[in-house]
Amino acid sequence: MKLVTFEAPTSVGRIRRLGALLKDDVSGGIADLTATFAKYLATETDEPTPREYAQLRTPPDMIGWL
Repeated sequence: MKLVTFEAPTSVGRIRRLGALLKDDVSGGIADLTATFAKYLATETDEPTPREYAQLRTPPDMIGWL
C-alpha cells in the first residue's frame, strides 16, 4: 500500500487528507482513508461519533498518522 497526502476542495477552502493509492484503479485513484474509516465505524460498530473519531485517528499529515 502506498500512502499519500492530498488536498480536497470544500466549501470553506482546500483541506489536506490522508489517502492510499488504489493499485487496481486504472486512473490511479486515491482512497480517502479518513472517509473510509468513518464509513466503516458508522456501519460496522456502535461508535456514536464516527466522523469525529475517524478524523482523530487519521490525521491529515503522514507523520501524525505513523
